[in-house]
Amino acid sequence: MNYAVISTDSNLDYAFLVPFAALCLRRRGFTPLLILVGTPEQWLDDPRLRLVLERSREVGAKIHFVSIPGAKTATVAQCSRLFAAGLPGIREGDVILSSDVDMLVLGPWVGGVEPSGQKVQSYFSNAYSSGPCPHDGGRTNPCPCLPICYIKAPAKTW
Repeated sequence: MNYAVISTDSNLDYAFLVPFAALCLRRRGFTPLLILVGTPEQWLDDPRLRLVLERSREVGAKIHFVSIPGAKTATVAQCSRLFAAGLPGIREGDVILSSDVDMLVLGPWVGGVEPSGQKVQSYFSNAYSSGPCPHDGGRTNPCPCLPICYIKAPAKTW
């Protein structure tokens, strides 16, 4: 099975985009794995968040909730995607693509090319910076950063 994992907290700037992102991923051949930060009750009690939840289910997203007391919800949303291979129902041979709710997958370039013998594939056009790293004041060159979105690998590798 091919999955694409997206996540958000209750910030409506991002939550609003979830059903659209899930639909785009579904149309590219991925089953959307949606990680929502908070409890089901929190998402169902707010009519705006309930709409996000219901529309995401309508387009076939498999929804999981996560809550880590004391942690910033945005950080939990970002980091949770890295652990999607541990979600219930994911098998070792399943393929997982990390994605972002605010970067709609509209073309076949994301996840469309199977790597030949590679365990991990990145589909980001400027993933490999040749300039100084902005995260350490430019001390590291080239920057060793890899974006979290559009990385595809078997669940076993994740």
